[in-house]
Amino acid sequence: MNANILNPTSTIQENDKLQKIPQEFHCQVGFIDFPNQIYRRAIREGFEFTIMVTGQSGLGKTTFVNSLFLTEFQEKSQDEMQNKWWTFHRSNGIQEHSMKLSENGISLQLTLIDCPGFGDAIDNRKCFEPIALCIEEKFYEYFCEETKIERIANINDKRVHLCLYFIDPSGHGILQAILTFRIFGLKPLDIMIMRSLHDRVNLMPIIAKADTMTIDELLYFKKKVLEDIDNNEIRHYSSLGMMSDDEHLKFDSMHDRIPFAIISSNQVQRNAYGQIRRCRNYPWGTVEVENLSHNDFITLRDIIIRSNLINLIDITRNVHYENFRLRQLTNVNAMGLSINSDPFTTLEIEKKVKEEEMKRRSSEMEMVFACYFSYFAD
Repeated sequence: MNANILNPTSTIQENDKLQKIPQEFHCQVGFIDFPNQIYRRAIREGFEFTIMVTGQSGLGKTTFVNSLFLTEFQEKSQDEMQNKWWTFHRSNGIQEHSMKLSENGISLQLTLIDCPGFGDAIDNRKCFEPIALCIEEKFYEYFCEETKIERIANINDKRVHLCLYFIDPSGHGILQAILTFRIFGLKPLDIMIMRSLHDRVNLMPIIAKADTMTIDELLYFKKKVLEDIDNNEIRHYSSLGMMSDDEHLKFDSMHDRIPFAIISSNQVQRNAYGQIRRCRNYPWGTVEVENLSHNDFITLRDIIIRSNLINLIDITRNVHYENFRLRQLTNVNAMGLSINSDPFTTLEIEKKVKEEEMKRRSSEMEMVFACYFSYFAD
């Protein structure tokens, strides 16, 4: 008879010796290479980022983007703008510029949406509507591509990931100052446009032309702007909540600089150290764009590009676009349509419903007027 059968305890002990792994033996499955896979995919596919700049004319919006990405966006002529955008964009001149940038093998498809002439009309009560509709239209274009039965693998993402709202450093005008006894702060137009955009896009208010104020005036102006933002419950993008503990320590001082005050310039020259810098020359001296003692440009650039660009894209996809998508699907379900129905078909059905509603109201009004005139005729 087999000795192992007579002594089963010895068999268990031998199996334990075979299954026991030495402590000095280390085995790697391979998921440690995940970051390298993500890096290779980023090299292969690149990134897409859309930034919108809005605010009153003459605040250096396009110049700021040129300084931010070290590029030169050229304004389009009137001939190029004809029949380029939607009907509600033709009179407001909303322009879209695209450029492919590359840095150390990483490609970035950058799209700039410029809103020139904003707030220049006599009646500005509805001047924010084309901007809000432009953001919604970008969402709808992506939604249509996403819900197609035969859709492409990589959808061209033109959704607006960041909106920079430029605040006039002069604050309230003379009339507002007389009526409200305030010299600094947000204008009613600023409050109206930011409240209409903060639920649709990552909104970041910044103060333009910081070199037009003294240090004390700038600090007081920032304080009043923050008070107006808080009092009107305007939600703006806060990068501090998206940072790790190490990043909090690194950028701890930047919270005191919100809202950021910036200087923009397309002029370059060498400074005292032989470095080429963007600057503005005045009779009393030179103001450097990339100088923290002059403005907050470097801090703002680090927040947008080096620390939170991916986070801005993620929030746009997971928050703002999902809210838009929910509204679209809710409207579809309310009309008794399938969620997977063609968005263009949905749009046509919505149009027919609106037309029928308008006809019904028109007939009701005609009946009211007919009764009204017949009453006085008698």
